[in-house]
Amino acid sequence: MNVTGIEVNDLGVVECLWQHLLTTFGPQKLSTIVTLIYLFVVYIGTSLPYALIYKYKPAFLYKYKIQDEAKTEKLKKIQPTDWKCIKQLLINHFVVLIPSAIGIYPALRYVNADFGLPLPSWTDTIVRIFLYFVIEDTFFYWGHRFFHTKWGYNNVHYLHHQYQAPIAMASSYAHLAEFIVLGTGFALGPAIIGINHLFTLWVWIFVRQVEALDCHCGFDFPWHLSKFLPFYCGPHHHDHHHKTYGGNFASTFTWWDWMMGTDKKYREDCQKEAKKKVN
Repeated sequence: MNVTGIEVNDLGVVECLWQHLLTTFGPQKLSTIVTLIYLFVVYIGTSLPYALIYKYKPAFLYKYKIQDEAKTEKLKKIQPTDWKCIKQLLINHFVVLIPSAIGIYPALRYVNADFGLPLPSWTDTIVRIFLYFVIEDTFFYWGHRFFHTKWGYNNVHYLHHQYQAPIAMASSYAHLAEFIVLGTGFALGPAIIGINHLFTLWVWIFVRQVEALDCHCGFDFPWHLSKFLPFYCGPHHHDHHHKTYGGNFASTFTWWDWMMGTDKKYREDCQKEAKKKVN
């Protein structure tokens, strides 16, 4: 069998699955309905492991909890209930993501993006995703700082900070206005750099969601990317933001906070922690 000039026997697993989806649904449904389902599956699937850790508290993982567990238990009395969090998440996702999904197909057609085989090379995809992160992080940093002005915090951002001890699922727990404004950064990278294939968008959705959950998880696991990439913020960096209500405004990288001096308190606290461990 030949698919767009490529023998099926020559295809890898990812290519075969992609061709099956494309043949079954077609470009338009794959870009809208299937992409929307994919996004929810990614969100739920990547949140579930953290939810199980929070519920069952396995000692071999819970020892990496960043904020003191006794303090966290007290905070649960003032933090939103699980249902309140889920309700806000549903509002945000349905109000924003459904209209966005409807617009994906015409947007990709407009920029002449591809839907079929061959899929873009992993080198091209990785370079694009990194640039998407750089652009999103820049937009998020300055947007996040705006939401920490007196007006921005009191009217909008206060909702997200009801979680002083962040949890993964609450990465998207925010006022609808904030969800829309800061979520704009997600689309800026593809809009500025360009997007060549629907598959690239799927990869971007996956890694951005995993990164957001990772930074909000509340655990400093030794295998986190921040242990190997010093310019990646990670959960320890963002947890400090929730604990102190300020500084560390970045979503992904530490360089804007470093250049603007908004991580000064964080670096001082890290030095104090290091001295305590030595003593």
